This record gives sequence, structure tokens and C-alpha cells, in this order.
Amino acid sequence: MTNETIITLLVSGIVISKTIIGILIYHLLKRNRQLRDEKLMLSELSTKLENYVTEVRHQNKELTKAEEFKLKVLSLASHDLRTPFVNLQMLLNFRHLDGFKETLYTDQFLDDIARQVNKGKNVVNDILVWASGQLNGTGLVKEDFGIKDRMESTIIFFDQQIKQKELQVELLVQQELSSKGNPGIFDFFIRNIISNAIKYSPQKGRIEIGTHEVLKNGKITLFIKDNGNGMNEHQVDFINSGKSQANNNLDPYHGMGIGLSLCQNLAKQIGWGLSVESQQGNGAKFYIELK
Repeated sequence: MTNETIITLLVSGIVISKTIIGILIYHLLKRNRQLRDEKLMLSELSTKLENYVTEVRHQNKELTKAEEFKLKVLSLASHDLRTPFVNLQMLLNFRHLDGFKETLYTDQFLDDIARQVNKGKNVVNDILVWASGQLNGTGLVKEDFGIKDRMESTIIFFDQQIKQKELQVELLVQQELSSKGNPGIFDFFIRNIISNAIKYSPQKGRIEIGTHEVLKNGKITLFIKDNGNGMNEHQVDFINSGKSQANNNLDPYHGMGIGLSLCQNLAKQIGWGLSVESQQGNGAKFYIELK
């Protein structure tokens, strides 16, 4: 074999080797690109999956909150519903008193019974309206309502307790003042705050209900103030943090936890705010910020 043949074979071998190497490199690069694209696709799918899982968790959390909210509404509603029937039972128990049988059916007694029955009917109606909205998926229907009119109705709702404690209740709300929201939820909200003000006011105490501020953007701040024993700094921070729950150690406001927790939920649902200012021995002043 001549030198020229050997050289030709070597050159051919080198060319063939480089061609094979080139083909291998091409396929390796192509495969690398495919792997990179697949990795990018998997990364995108992983991101979408994580977002989906996050969304599902968020929806589950919201559903849990919604269920807790409904249970709390029903809890406060049952409390409101119990009040007039307790008063009605007290009235009916008077028939056992000596000398009372002859005056059992007087107009005043019948008026008292009618008033308590009407209170119960109003609470039941509120519950049915709210429940109907939930079942129909309409949620919290908003409408314009007069604030003073609903406040006056709430005060009348508690007239028996107010009379028993000889409380002075002063309503300093302008007649023309109105807000937009769910009137039934507003009634739940206000009844709970006023109920606590009555409960923790001293005999012959004073409750003041008024307007603290009306902002240019239409937001209204109402206040409900009592001259009871008040709360300490820890209790005030506890309520303002929105974490109020039933707590037997919160004397003298130990019975307010669940109701205030519900009020916080109600406020968030309709875009309102709830806060309190208080010092021990100087009563409590609740602020309700309306839209």
C-alpha cells in the first residue's frame, strides 16, 4: 500500500469521524434542546399546579370562613330571638302574683305581650330574610336605609331592659342620615352592641348613641357609649385586634366575646369597621364605621 493510499484512507477516516461526531453533537444538542423545552414545560405546569393548589386552599379557607360566619349569625340570631320570649315569659308569670288575676287582661298588659311577640316576629323575619339570601346565592343584598329609624327600633326592642335598669338612652343621630348596606345585618350588629351597653351599664346609668364623624367620601362613624365599669388595656387591644372570642376571664365583659367576634365578621362582610375606646371605671365607647 502506497503512502498516498494511506494518506487518503487517513483523511477519509478523519472526515468520516468528524461527520459522525458532528451528527452525534447535532443529536445531542437537539436532545438537549428537547430536554430544556420539556423542563420548561414541566416548570410551567408545576407553577400552574401550585397556583391551582393555592387557589383551592384559598377557596377552602373562604368556604370555612363563610360557614363559620353563618354559624355565628345564627348564634346571635338565637340570642336575639330568646330575649323577647324571656320577657314574655316574665310577663305571663305575673299571673301567679296575688291580686293580679283581676288585672291580667288589662290593656297595658296586653300591649306588653303584643310588643314582645312583635319583637320575636321581627327577629324571625330578619333570620328568614338573611337565610333566604344565602340559599338563593344573593348574599348580602345592599340597600339604602335610615340610620336613626333603625336605631330607634333597636332601642324600642330593649325597652323592657332599659326600664328595669332605669337607664337614660340618648339618641343623637340626625334624621336624614342614611347608609347603604343590608338592613337586617345592620340590625344584628347594632342590637348586639346596644345589648352589651345595656348589660354592663349601672342602675340608672346613661347610654349615648350618636354620630362621631361624617367624611367627604360618605363614610359615617357612629358611636355607642356607656358609663359602665369599662375595660382594661388588654381587653381593648383584644377586641380591636378582631380576635374577640368567648373568654370567661374578660371580666366584666366576659359575655361579649362571641357577639363581638360576630360583629367583626359582619363589619368585614359589608365593608364597615368596629373599634372600642375604654378605661376601667370610665365605661366603653364603641365606634362603628359605615360606608
